[in-house]
Amino acid sequence: MLSRIKDYIRILRPKHWTKNFLIFAGLLFSFSFDKKSIILSFLGFVIFTLISSSVYIINDIIDAEKDKLHPKKRYRPIPSGRIKKKTAGFLSFIIFLPTIFFSSFLGMKFFLTVSLYFILNILYSLFLKNVVLMDIFIIAIGFILRALAGVFIIDVYLSNWFILATLFISLFLAGCKRRHELLFIDDKAKREVLKHYNAELIDILISIFSTSTIITYSIYVIMEHPEFIFSIVFVIYGIGRYLYIVYKKEEGGEPEKHLLNDIHILLTVLLYVFFIILVHFWRGY
Repeated sequence: MLSRIKDYIRILRPKHWTKNFLIFAGLLFSFSFDKKSIILSFLGFVIFTLISSSVYIINDIIDAEKDKLHPKKRYRPIPSGRIKKKTAGFLSFIIFLPTIFFSSFLGMKFFLTVSLYFILNILYSLFLKNVVLMDIFIIAIGFILRALAGVFIIDVYLSNWFILATLFISLFLAGCKRRHELLFIDDKAKREVLKHYNAELIDILISIFSTSTIITYSIYVIMEHPEFIFSIVFVIYGIGRYLYIVYKKEEGGEPEKHLLNDIHILLTVLLYVFFIILVHFWRGY
């Protein structure tokens, strides 16, 4: 019974929920720390967590046969057969229906953002994941939609430069993930789209995306919040550390895992958030 419950929790992919913390970007960078904004942002996080879990289940159903060949994914509850596809599909539906319903009460822009996220990810699972470059751009757009959802739900402004920085860091992480899959996953288990990539192309893309992240974030800080100029150091170090993980440790296939398991990455993120809040309140006195 306990193992059965664990399987149902596992198909929700709780380790991927960390991606939804981007919802709080609007709260953090607008400094809207009032009770209402905090509650709304938390509700937005919960809704995106549920809708993303619904998508993950559908993706596992669609990829079940392919995942049986993957060295790690074959042990997931659906590819392994421990949870039937029909059962998983029903679970996805009962998560999706109330989630999309309640999101409509949090503003039309928020509702449309959640809906667009769901539709894009279904299209990704069905065929866009097999279109070269489009595959990583859809992943990046998913992060943009999370940031925008956090802005819409509390009705605040977030700089276009920050949105661009989010786009590039998302593309960077997606590129690193594709590199790991290309070089370290058995050919039988590789995604179809990897036939259109090679190591040289991905390395160039990673270089472009990492550099663009630093540039766009730096412009954002200089133009919008010059008091946070030293936060750029955290961004540069974080990207440098991740490049070390990718090129020296030959990892990078699971960004959400490295956020929690690599102490350097985790401390960098925590110190970055602490620095932003500290400087904001320090300037307020």
